Amino acid sequence: MAEEKKKKEEKEEDPCSAFVGRYVIKTMRLKDEKWQKLIGNEELRTIVMDWVMHPAVMKLFITLNNAGALVPTYHFPNNAKGKICYYVKISEMTLDVGKIREQLIYGDLTPNPIDDLSILVDEIFYPMINNPQNQEGWPTAIVKDIDNHVQELRNIISEVKGNIINQTLLPMPIAIDNIMQVGEEVLEG
Repeated sequence: MAEEKKKKEEKEEDPCSAFVGRYVIKTMRLKDEKWQKLIGNEELRTIVMDWVMHPAVMKLFITLNNAGALVPTYHFPNNAKGKICYYVKISEMTLDVGKIREQLIYGDLTPNPIDDLSILVDEIFYPMINNPQNQEGWPTAIVKDIDNHVQELRNIISEVKGNIINQTLLPMPIAIDNIMQVGEEVLEG
């Protein structure tokens, strides 16, 4: 009887690691068997459980290896071929399943973070900073200076992307839609 209870406890997954597993399965569009295989491997389960239980272990990354198996690690994977799930504790703590969403920052990344940064700057930061409602009370010099800095950041990101793939890449102007619209008006008029 005691042995059955012990086996049942071994099969029951920690709720915090189950939260991680549900997110990985959902975001990577995998079958539950992939997560069960990870949890079934003592070495891999230890990595996940050390992250859950030890306050000093702040980061966890999970990705697929070349064989299609989930692999957890404490450091950003250098050779990832697909999506990477990340989990970062907000402060040094043991995770509590009732507060896990407040205790973590989590999400997923492409294997090339420079592409994510480029999209973030172009699609989120620039429109937010360039919104006239957000610039109320700003002197014109500040608005122009911030715009120049964002353009410079975009140029640097484009240059780095080019260096990574060993090509020369030129950044597209942020307001390319406006340029195209003016060009069409000139051609029509």
